[in-house]
Amino acid sequence: MAHLTRRLRRAGPAPALAGLVVFQWLAVALFASQTRHNGWLFYHGGDSTWYYTTSWVLAHGHVPFTEIGYLWSLALAPVAAIAGPSIVAGLPGVVLLQCAVLLPLGILAIYAIAAGLGGRAFGLWAASAWVALPFVAIPLFNDSYRETYVELFVPQALGLTFLGDLPSTVCLLGASVLVFRALDLRSLPDAALAGILTGIALGLKPSNAIFLAAPVVAFALARQWRALPVFGLALVPAVAALSLWKLRGLGDLPILTAPVERLAGSEVVRPADRAGGISYYFRSDRAVLGENFRDLRDFFWSLELLQWAALAGVFAVARRSLAKAAFLAVWLVMFVIFKGAVPEASVESGSFFRLMMPSFPAFALLALSTPLIVPGLGGHLVAAARPPLRPLRWKRPAVLVPVALVTLVPLVLFGALRPLRSADAARLADERLYLPVASDFEVRARRQAGGFRLDWRPPPTGASEVFYRVYRAREDGDVVCSPVAGATSDCRLTAGLLGTTRATSFADDPPPGRWSYRVGLAANWRDDVSLGDTLLLSRPVVVDSPR
Repeated sequence: MAHLTRRLRRAGPAPALAGLVVFQWLAVALFASQTRHNGWLFYHGGDSTWYYTTSWVLAHGHVPFTEIGYLWSLALAPVAAIAGPSIVAGLPGVVLLQCAVLLPLGILAIYAIAAGLGGRAFGLWAASAWVALPFVAIPLFNDSYRETYVELFVPQALGLTFLGDLPSTVCLLGASVLVFRALDLRSLPDAALAGILTGIALGLKPSNAIFLAAPVVAFALARQWRALPVFGLALVPAVAALSLWKLRGLGDLPILTAPVERLAGSEVVRPADRAGGISYYFRSDRAVLGENFRDLRDFFWSLELLQWAALAGVFAVARRSLAKAAFLAVWLVMFVIFKGAVPEASVESGSFFRLMMPSFPAFALLALSTPLIVPGLGGHLVAAARPPLRPLRWKRPAVLVPVALVTLVPLVLFGALRPLRSADAARLADERLYLPVASDFEVRARRQAGGFRLDWRPPPTGASEVFYRVYRAREDGDVVCSPVAGATSDCRLTAGLLGTTRATSFADDPPPGRWSYRVGLAANWRDDVSLGDTLLLSRPVVVDSPR
């Protein structure tokens, strides 16, 4: 027994962390089996169509309409290339990737940060709590809200959707690990790599730029003035790639361009329904934030407990390091102000938690650090077993190769790919969707008594049950593409929704004239034809109705 104990001590935290990873996988599998879903499809929101369609267009050698970041779609382009244009066919690969890679990386990052604050035992405690938190929180919501939390948010937190929120969270966690290392070691390579990972987070979601305030404040408080320009310079390749991505896909930089109306007969300018202008990206409405706090107080066991835990955690971490406490506090506060207080954030609908998700590690680390406020406890834990830290060495291929891939490849790729000018992908502006147009999703029309009958063969949908939405427009211009000089054409579906069906046929008796029909594949986590988004569009079929 003593021999086994000595071997476990020499092994360090690795066996315990491996056990946590396995436990998390089992917990996710159990949750997925018990939560309402449709095959591999959980609630995901319309943003998933943007990520998957962007991946699919990139996989076919074109720059898409680039209203979102580039990196998550670029990373998953191989999945879209294999699975095809249907998101329900591509979901299994995406979910398995996130569960197998991103969730374990999140555990390791939480452990690394917490172990630096309170030693290995504290790090294991924090990592264990991080795994348990999404599930432990379920009974803390009241009965009327629990379903919303379980079905609309937890699947996103566990990587069961195509959204970029989990990748953003893990990426910011990785950047935080390196910022803390740079603070402890006064290491410029760590500061540079922290800047690179933060740049990657910007590539995933440009709105992650609000995180930048946290490392800037931390390095300033620690008086590491040399680390600030190193961190800033390391951001440049990712910012350059993001700028090129926007220019090639939109024709402008949204943060610098306010939305304007497209006037008939004028040059093609920026459409008014696109987000733009620096004020859009730094919005904050105190009324919205107040309403969300009131809803949290109504739906959650105690809003005051959350506020107290965060504040106490700031004092606890400050006992170890003022710069680290400021880093975590600023990280959390920036997301509360600029994500929790925007009109799109709603506790009642569940969107508040998704928008705030990249800041959850900051809150969790603060809340879990409250025991360190006990005099002497934090120092005792650190002295007992603090992981040794070694500065990074740039000459190692394990550092150089990933850095080169994520910083240089996107720049080269976006410069080489051609903007998409055809209607192979189109926006449904009214529903804020961006959808592939599948070449093998064909609709046939034949005349019958009382009108026309449309028939189609469904594309692969895996284990998910789907239904269909039929769209109709006059003549053959149901998708209108507006050219943008040097950039991707802005293609929009202008057809109106005619009806919904689970069958692979549809009858219609249109008024006299020339009509264009198109079928959209739709699905949702409840398999309810009144819910969910259209996920894929067919090629059009044009008919002439007799006068």
